[in-house]
Amino acid sequence: MIAHYILFFIQLIIIFICFIYSLKLIKNKISPSYMKFFSLYPIIVFSGLVILLIFYLSHYSSPRMINGFTNASKIFHYFILSILIYKIQNPKFLSVFQILLIICGWGYLLYMLFSEGWFSVNYKAQFAANLFLVILSLLYFRSLLNNVSVRDLKKDPGFWIVVGTLCGGGVSLPLFASIDHLSRVLESNYLNLFFDLFFISYSAMYLAFIKAIRCTQIIQAG
Repeated sequence: MIAHYILFFIQLIIIFICFIYSLKLIKNKISPSYMKFFSLYPIIVFSGLVILLIFYLSHYSSPRMINGFTNASKIFHYFILSILIYKIQNPKFLSVFQILLIICGWGYLLYMLFSEGWFSVNYKAQFAANLFLVILSLLYFRSLLNNVSVRDLKKDPGFWIVVGTLCGGGVSLPLFASIDHLSRVLESNYLNLFFDLFFISYSAMYLAFIKAIRCTQIIQAG
């Protein structure tokens, strides 16, 4: 149980560091241009966590209020990252299929949110968002294989954003797909092990995002 809280705390520290780096990006003209849009993600995530903490500690909060806020964050999570992956790709590899995929992701996510109840705990909606983000990420890597141009991917901010998205979304997919069943057959201590994996995968995602910001700063420095 102690390890569970330690991993959660480490994730919060990494998100905070990503938030600080993003504040530096949003104030300046930067290249690639999509990084300005990306910088909104860590800033809004950290601000949302602060608001959620205030809700949690407030005498006026309720599980319904916290669940509603958390479910709204799923829409933001999918919207920002799906648009980013679309912007990052080389235009000649974009297709109508990818646009339709993003729209279908929107429809499926909203359906899951409203059908399961907006103010209830909704892991299926998180699964829906991450599933479509993983598919979009895999399509990005497929486009890299078809792109004959030579570039150093280690210095490409977009590459690290997609790596982070694939890591955070892909690793957590089995958890969100089976959480309802696992919660019925496992004790809470064992179930926490799966959430520990979730914390680790999302910590890795934000580390990749920090790397993307550092790459951008290096590009700006020339």
